Amino acid sequence: MKKFLLLLCIACTTAVVAYSQQTVGLFTYNQEKSFNGLTLFNQMSSKTTYLLDNCGRVVHKWESNYTPGHSQYLLEDGSILRAGSIEGSPFNSGGTGGLIERINWDGKVTWTYVLSNDTIHQHHDLFPLKNGNILVIVWHKLNNAQAKAAGRTQVLTDLWSEKILELKPTGPISAEVVWEWRVWDHLIQDVDAAKPNFGVVKDHPERININHASTPIPDWLHFNSVAYNEDLDQIVISSHNSHELWIIDHSTTTAEAATSKGGKYGKGGDLLYRWGNPAMYNAGTATDQLIRGQHSVHWIPKGLTDAGNIMIFNNRAGGSGANVYSTVDIIKPPMDEQGNYKLEGAKFGPDSAYWRYYGTPRNSFFSTNIASAQRLPNGNTLICSGAPGIFFEITPDNEIVWKYINPIKQGVPVKQGDSISFNPVFRATRYPYEYLKGKTLVGGNPIELEPLPSACQLPTSVDDIVTTPASYSVTPNPTNGVFTVTVTLQHQQHTSVQLCDVLGKVVQQVADAELTSGLHNFTVQANTAGMMYVRILCAEQNVVIPIVCTK
Repeated sequence: MKKFLLLLCIACTTAVVAYSQQTVGLFTYNQEKSFNGLTLFNQMSSKTTYLLDNCGRVVHKWESNYTPGHSQYLLEDGSILRAGSIEGSPFNSGGTGGLIERINWDGKVTWTYVLSNDTIHQHHDLFPLKNGNILVIVWHKLNNAQAKAAGRTQVLTDLWSEKILELKPTGPISAEVVWEWRVWDHLIQDVDAAKPNFGVVKDHPERININHASTPIPDWLHFNSVAYNEDLDQIVISSHNSHELWIIDHSTTTAEAATSKGGKYGKGGDLLYRWGNPAMYNAGTATDQLIRGQHSVHWIPKGLTDAGNIMIFNNRAGGSGANVYSTVDIIKPPMDEQGNYKLEGAKFGPDSAYWRYYGTPRNSFFSTNIASAQRLPNGNTLICSGAPGIFFEITPDNEIVWKYINPIKQGVPVKQGDSISFNPVFRATRYPYEYLKGKTLVGGNPIELEPLPSACQLPTSVDDIVTTPASYSVTPNPTNGVFTVTVTLQHQQHTSVQLCDVLGKVVQQVADAELTSGLHNFTVQANTAGMMYVRILCAEQNVVIPIVCTK
């Protein structure tokens, strides 16, 4: 009886899934307060990209021949654009990729582009533009002599600089570079007046100090995210090893981007703005550092709460040791009426984030690396604590209204109840149902094997949102033994309705016939109590609906 009361509570509007033996999958779902949408993610050892509904059920998935390298984006036509990690690259730092691919809704790879050789390599992130082009982060390798000639004092065998490319796909396996920006064109150093770019670092916050990092590692800057603001025609970049975000002008030509003149803002490819660690341009000390090892730096899109401001997953906001924790931060860069970013004294402001989310306790969603955050249309925030593979959604009042733990361990789904580790996720992104028009968006089974019974149900408004060739419902649910299965078909097709036990065995064939278009109701009498499933099979869809019988 206790089990049935628990399942009944799950079916309530403010449902919370919480079993003592649960280790993965959906833990919390407050239907009234959560933003109902589709969550896209890829476990970092898995070649499968998943799209989940708010009940933690797979709505769609895309298979690749490559593990992620690392980001993926859902496009409006149902394709995904993702980075893939190729083997044998001389670039062996975290975040390695080397390949970009587009996979359509039906699973066909429609575009593949390899961006890797001995001197360049795509890594971490990319960003799809509305014109079909793609912004890509690329490592740019320089040898010891080149680095020292530019004034670098500490070099191993080589130095990896960074550049941003804009690619225009031109064929199934080809692309054209239509715009380029390079760090190497915007350096400053203060150690050797006989070498290029010599100057007073503090006087040039628009340039990158080639000697800012004391550790002699090749991956000097380690970019890990890139995003674009169409209204400003600007690009924001996260530099992990500088502990800064940088903004550059995208309105320049490639030639102008290599200089300090030209473009909408008149500064060529120099930094328009930087924030997080003023010590990197000698305008502060360690006490002024505001972000550490950050990820997922992006502008909040138009139409959302705090639109136009910059959101950051601040991985090591609490520093190190016992004080370590992560936060999600939003900043408002100071701008003048012409759209220029203003210095506050010798450094760029603000002195603090204007919005910051802490966990309770503060280390509760600490992610030493990777991770993301996203503002949702209802004002909530979706947070991906990447290293432990935990996604959760908070309201403006910091209430957790949705929580999910990635059930894929080292590329393979685990059984519910098994311990989970090695399940990191670079980024999780939620999309509204309206984003995918004309697609079948019905949740099937959870990812985890041997899932626990669940009567989780999505809001009925989803039926009005989802464009599908058929729709289904089971009422009442939970039931005392008698319930109705409703099937609405857009056109005539053969349809089977089955009642199955928790192992998937058919215990009752409810219908198996050629049905006309329109609404069809089937009354079902369940003969046993417990968790059961209604399976509906037709030419266009296979659907499984969990149902709780309290008889």
